[in-house]
Amino acid sequence: MSGIVVQLVLAGHRCLVVGAGRVGARKVDALLAAGATVVVVAPELDEHLEGLAASGTAELVLHRRRFVASDVDGCALVVAATDDPRVNELAAAAAAAAGALVNRADRSGPDAAVPAADGASRSADERHPAPGRDALEVRFCAAFRSGSATVAVATDGRAPSVARWLRDRLAEFEAGRAAALVELGARRLGVPVAGPAELEACWGGER
Repeated sequence: MSGIVVQLVLAGHRCLVVGAGRVGARKVDALLAAGATVVVVAPELDEHLEGLAASGTAELVLHRRRFVASDVDGCALVVAATDDPRVNELAAAAAAAAGALVNRADRSGPDAAVPAADGASRSADERHPAPGRDALEVRFCAAFRSGSATVAVATDGRAPSVARWLRDRLAEFEAGRAAALVELGARRLGVPVAGPAELEACWGGER
């Protein structure tokens, strides 16, 4: 299912990450970079997160235990990133009940299928049911920043690894050009919003 790409302004907001493996650690890094206060709940913690905690990262709170529904209280966003679909579903349901945004790291798209125990195949939606009707589900884009410019790649959740590959290739190609274009536009226009003609003029002047 497709969606729209937006920027979540999470600075100063409390976010919860349930699960602290490789995927969970990547989500934590993204949230910390956005200025969020991040609470991590997991029985075992990734070495990277242990290192962040040891370095005294004030915006990171680690709880080495299992998830409970009250962990979502006061959170703007809940990321369910464990390798147990049941725990992810519990976290997503609790987040929905609390009115928080939900990110299910184990949802790889409706067309993804894997063998089941009975030999049949199961779609991602069948294996990991979506959060309840009242939940607002979000996906993390693969993104990079260049000055004031942010470039994001999304694949509707179907191929996160491809999104990351495309992001890296675009970042190599862009090499600061987007940031320079933003600054050029700001100097020439002096306003945050410009029409197509003005933007084309800035783009042409940057070549």
